[in-house]
Amino acid sequence: MIALNKAYPGATGNSQDPWLSATAFADLAGISDWAARKALARALEGRIWREIRLEVRKVKAGGGPKGQRYEVRVASLPPEFQDRFRSDRNQPLLTSEPTHTALSTVDSSLPVAVPAVVTDALPPVLRPTVIMDDRAAWRLALIQPIRHGSAPGSAERAAMIRAVAEQELTDRTGRRVTISERSLRDWITSYEADGIAGLGRQCRKDRGQRRVNIGRAWDAALKEAGASDEQMAQTVDGIRNDVASLWRSGTPSWPNVQLLAKPFVTERTKAIGVSVPDEVLRAISVLPRAVIEAGRAHSLVAVKEKDAKKYKDKFIPRVRRDRSHLKPMEWIAGDVRHCDVAFTREDGSICTPKMVAFLDLATNRLFYRIFLKSKGEMIRREDVIEVFVAMCEDPSWGAPTSLYVDNGGEYNWGEFVSDLCKLKRSITLRDWQDVEGDAGMRKAKPYNAPAKVIETIFSILTRSLEPMMPGFIGGDRMKKKVETEGRPPKPYPGDFKALVNSYLNLIGFYHNKPQSGHLKGKSPNQRFAEFIVDGWKSITLDRTELAVAFSKADARTVLTGGEFTFAGTRYRHNILVGLVGGKIIVRQPLFGDRAQLFVYSEDDEPLCTAQPPEVFKFGDIEGAKEQGRRTGALNRAVAALKDDSEVIDLEQAMARANAAAGPAPVGESDGVIRVRKFQPPTEAATAAPAKPALDKAAIRRQMVANLRSA
Repeated sequence: MIALNKAYPGATGNSQDPWLSATAFADLAGISDWAARKALARALEGRIWREIRLEVRKVKAGGGPKGQRYEVRVASLPPEFQDRFRSDRNQPLLTSEPTHTALSTVDSSLPVAVPAVVTDALPPVLRPTVIMDDRAAWRLALIQPIRHGSAPGSAERAAMIRAVAEQELTDRTGRRVTISERSLRDWITSYEADGIAGLGRQCRKDRGQRRVNIGRAWDAALKEAGASDEQMAQTVDGIRNDVASLWRSGTPSWPNVQLLAKPFVTERTKAIGVSVPDEVLRAISVLPRAVIEAGRAHSLVAVKEKDAKKYKDKFIPRVRRDRSHLKPMEWIAGDVRHCDVAFTREDGSICTPKMVAFLDLATNRLFYRIFLKSKGEMIRREDVIEVFVAMCEDPSWGAPTSLYVDNGGEYNWGEFVSDLCKLKRSITLRDWQDVEGDAGMRKAKPYNAPAKVIETIFSILTRSLEPMMPGFIGGDRMKKKVETEGRPPKPYPGDFKALVNSYLNLIGFYHNKPQSGHLKGKSPNQRFAEFIVDGWKSITLDRTELAVAFSKADARTVLTGGEFTFAGTRYRHNILVGLVGGKIIVRQPLFGDRAQLFVYSEDDEPLCTAQPPEVFKFGDIEGAKEQGRRTGALNRAVAALKDDSEVIDLEQAMARANAAAGPAPVGESDGVIRVRKFQPPTEAATAAPAKPALDKAAIRRQMVANLRSA
């Protein structure tokens, strides 16, 4: 292989398509040799390095494992590294050997003195063009005893190189390393040929200066056309802004930006006012990838505006939370999970079981239950509460101090917080990110999966544990497993009871598996056992109290016989026979025996537990007996009320009440108002009037007049 670059002696291949060794790549990237080899090994497996997919190969070379070494293609490196490689390759080199002290033996523990050079105090001609860092000084300290203690190509030099390569050395960072014979020979060759430049990274010739070009062809064409440096600089600024705007608008890849940016480059180049042939203008308007990649950071704006999930998962900085101080049940996280195992229902349909789980953040233990739902049916609030109650009853778990739940509909417990706080032990429910919230129900923020700690444990089940179960279908429903590709998945072979036992075994294995993080290599069971030894004890809750706390309350009126209706069903209790017509508060539990109702007075005082009344067949003697018992209960209730009161003469009580009220008030008249029309007649007016005499002549005249008119 032919070395292409004196500044990077590990470069091979032709000048148009160079490849770098791991050591040269480390120098270029400013990382350690070990980190460079690890990065290239990962890249050879197809992994990403700094959001870039590197092109890596293995070539035969002395000194590496099995006589091979990694090489990376320069064209696949990030644009800034490519620019640095091209720039450094064209730099003038310092060939003068610096003053040094010859070491009689190789001792990596000796401190290496690096002379400080104040470059600003030197004239520009004398300023060094090589960055003298600790790496170059450390390498120089290794090779100088070999150079001065042996002749080139001699057996003595080979023996000294072999002796150094067989030692475990301490590098400049304090890490224990070994150096291959090939690396030592390369360093000696580079140093004798190029001086300190062979061991250190060179400075850019235009370091500290503003570089305004967007390509050699564009620069050359514009200068030949007579454009000034100021005009070109302004145009380049505009083009870079166009590139940034294309990234910011959501252009997905650099080739797309390159094609979309071509009209912008053409228009801005024409706006300078110089004459450039059309065929040349079309050629120089294609931006280099380095210029395009320089504006990629602006794509973050498009990600935030168009892909909220990617923005939250990948870009939002997350604070680290320490859980080593937590005690068991101090913080519990709850969530619902769809298991990645196919199961056959009784009707023959394929489904995935559902898991309701609570995670103890102190020990990473899981309390869970498996549910098998009908087609189209999801986990309900009642299912989640059933698991929560079972956890509160278990002595190894008990009541949590703080509960962090999901934002989903299964955890709509907000209306039950007031009842939950009436328990003997108050439970604080908070949002993991709402640390300043008041006590009460708090949920995870919607569409914020990274904030849910329990999701990490669910991921472990999918990736590491469930693949060992029959019927595993993988976490991605869109990707078929190799075993069943193109065909329906093979379901779990057993019944639901067998599935529950399989998960019991799986979660037991998880509890016995050592974990990193705050468990520090201990399993959840081991960490929990340590807390028990230290005296930790749970605080359990009574199931009946939990049933009252998690219940649906409604007001009802007591009917004849101590009965009332609830959800279309009649309920009764003997205690209620004496409260006919009164109001009661009825609570129905959301789990367990929901046919049993808790009855309270209007003042929220507990009265009884009501159940649907028994219905007897006609002629059944037990019905008559029950009728007698109910009548007896009513009679006893009446007798109890009779004993608490006395008979009172109500007529006498009314007289006493009237007497206590005093005599009725009597009013006085201030005068009489007369109305002439309605005045009573006098004696003269009421006497019989005299009968008038008949006027016969008048009567005749009237008759004659009537005849004439007729």
